[in-house]
Amino acid sequence: MTQARFTDRITAQDFPKMPEAYRELLERLLTIQADCEIGG
Repeated sequence: MTQARFTDRITAQDFPKMPEAYRELLERLLTIQADCEIGG
């Protein structure tokens, strides 16, 4: 079985190029992750 690997790198400069819906979801995900890190 072959396992998929994510090899793309995303930088802050790529953020404005992303579709708005994707940016919103990514922002929510990062906010939740940061909150969990602080709370843990």
